[in-house]
Amino acid sequence: RLGRIFVFEGQSVAAGAPLAEIYAPEYISAENELLLARKFRDAAGSDAALAADGNDSYRAAADHLRALGASEDDIARLERSGRAEQYLVVRAPISGVVTQRSADPGGYLNIGDTLMTLADTSALWLNFDTYDGDYAALRLGQALKFGTASLPGEQFQGSVAFIAPAVDPATHTLTVRCDIANAGMRLRPGMFVSGRLQTGTAPAWVVPQSAVLHVRDRDYLYLADGGHYRRVEVHGQAVDGGFAVASGIDGSLPVVSEGAVLLQQQDEAGPQG
Repeated sequence: RLGRIFVFEGQSVAAGAPLAEIYAPEYISAENELLLARKFRDAAGSDAALAADGNDSYRAAADHLRALGASEDDIARLERSGRAEQYLVVRAPISGVVTQRSADPGGYLNIGDTLMTLADTSALWLNFDTYDGDYAALRLGQALKFGTASLPGEQFQGSVAFIAPAVDPATHTLTVRCDIANAGMRLRPGMFVSGRLQTGTAPAWVVPQSAVLHVRDRDYLYLADGGHYRRVEVHGQAVDGGFAVASGIDGSLPVVSEGAVLLQQQDEAGPQG
């Protein structure tokens, strides 16, 4: 049966800090077992056989208490007082944040029940999806810079630690996970973020977004060629303020930055007259 609970959801705790106390007759019996084993060990005197049996009984009783959740400090305190405590104090196994409390004072716990959940939020995972076409550019260890609307103006960073081995058949995306150091505890699990993954560098021609036509998952530009306009397929990606063209043009002809949609419509309509 649960006695007092010392923490609440959202509270940060250090490893070893008391979380709750539990009244368990089995724990009280184990404490008395240790006290009796110590008395038997101390009474063995110079008899080697009895001393060995006493030591074995004492170690077995101490191990039983540890298995029930007693710490070394709990055992030492029991030996000093010589009196069984009525409650087992449950302590935090790690430093972290109480993310869920599953029981209330006075409630009963069965074997396998969850008392509460702790999470170490000093290190977080950031999961995001990429298009399967980006797979060739992804590498473990690549740097990610990102921000969140919850903390405007702040920038964070991490590195790629896992790339999914298969593409999601429903979305045709590839899941990537980054490890994020969160020493300041500014980031919280469940936050939405946006960022940029540095996959490498390459020379590119940057053109206005208005110059790019997106047709059936392909990108096109119109080039001014001696009084005529020629459409060419290009490969690249959107960047801040424009579109970086990695291949498809060589810079020898001017790019039509405005009116590309009108030129496309004229091409589809065919020659007039």
